Amino acid sequence: MGIIDDYKSVKNRELLLNAATKMIRDKYNIVLNEGVLPKLISNIIGVIGNDIALINTSLKLPELNNLTLIKIKEYIAKQVVNKSETELQPIIEETQGNEKLEDDDDLIMKLQELENKRRMSSTFMNEMSIAGTGNAEGVEGGVAGGVAGGVAGGVVGGVAGGVVGGAEEHSKTVKDPILQIPEQFYKSMAKRQSVPKKVFIINSHNRDWIKQPQRNMLYFKIGIDCRMNVVEPEKILFPVFVKNITPYVNLTITDDARTQKYIYFFNKTNGDWDEWVHIQQDNPLYLSNGNWKITLHDCFNSPLLLGSDDINVMEVSLAENGKDFIIKVDLENEEHHLDMLKKNDIIYVKTYNGAVETAKVLHNSVGSLTIRNSTLKQEDFIQSKILNWKAQYYIAFSYHAKELND
Repeated sequence: MGIIDDYKSVKNRELLLNAATKMIRDKYNIVLNEGVLPKLISNIIGVIGNDIALINTSLKLPELNNLTLIKIKEYIAKQVVNKSETELQPIIEETQGNEKLEDDDDLIMKLQELENKRRMSSTFMNEMSIAGTGNAEGVEGGVAGGVAGGVAGGVVGGVAGGVVGGAEEHSKTVKDPILQIPEQFYKSMAKRQSVPKKVFIINSHNRDWIKQPQRNMLYFKIGIDCRMNVVEPEKILFPVFVKNITPYVNLTITDDARTQKYIYFFNKTNGDWDEWVHIQQDNPLYLSNGNWKITLHDCFNSPLLLGSDDINVMEVSLAENGKDFIIKVDLENEEHHLDMLKKNDIIYVKTYNGAVETAKVLHNSVGSLTIRNSTLKQEDFIQSKILNWKAQYYIAFSYHAKELND
């Protein structure tokens, strides 16, 4: 079975129907009455599938499906923009706010792939329309082809006929127009630039480390909607001891509705922290709400032993200069990783009244830390606790708004 036969098959028509239905619902919040969309798809397939200019190209099934979705979207957009609500009444029904959309991750990913190609195809069509005198004749021919297509397939067929007719007329001035189509198409792909990204960072020291002393497992609410933005995890900065525990780290993100996993490997040392990167490129998050939970596991799928904070201050005294403090803590507890602290490092001090202050480490000796903070008083250390800033980790995410065509 050839590509055109595959394109006209019942299986492919069902795929187009599912993809187009979700695309129209998500983009315009409408649903067509039963029978309207299958008829549109049939008309478009009839025009595109029977055109000799497209039959003889090297275009693959995804490109043909992409062109079909373009024509469906153009038709609906024209109806939504140019028709009044009363004129639309016979063919569409408004979706209810609580109506549950089809939850199909594979379909969503397929739609994104088709839509990316759609944007490239649009660029190619624009280039063909302004490329020069020969192309101008092709466009003129495209108008005639559009009229013919309009008779055969309605408004959508007219648009498709315009593209096809333009290609046929263009063949009079171009030596091999059939080869020009994919060539220009892939040139457009190479010219396409990526969307600028922004970055946000989640860190372990911003958690409530009194109620949640373990550094692993973070609960937080994110203010970026994954349905409106493309969000992807990027790098992790881990404390240096992590690479001695495991060769790779499994990161799991869930919002209790959906769960996604990423595998990170050590990349390079970045000062006092190590940089880890994941191997799954172009794998955005598809979470449905902003209540996230992140957990980390080692190569044995056991919780990654990152240690804990909420470290008790057992005793405090003034240093000889009368300004700095000497605090005694449990330095023998390895999970605190206080041995990492060096001169000029930072710790967080949570005082008895709940205030959190930063203090600079001046000296780290067995069983005690000499620290400096100009606002703290000795009595502030009663029942106080500290956080080891050097043992925290940082997860970077990139995001950008989905384009109008996404």
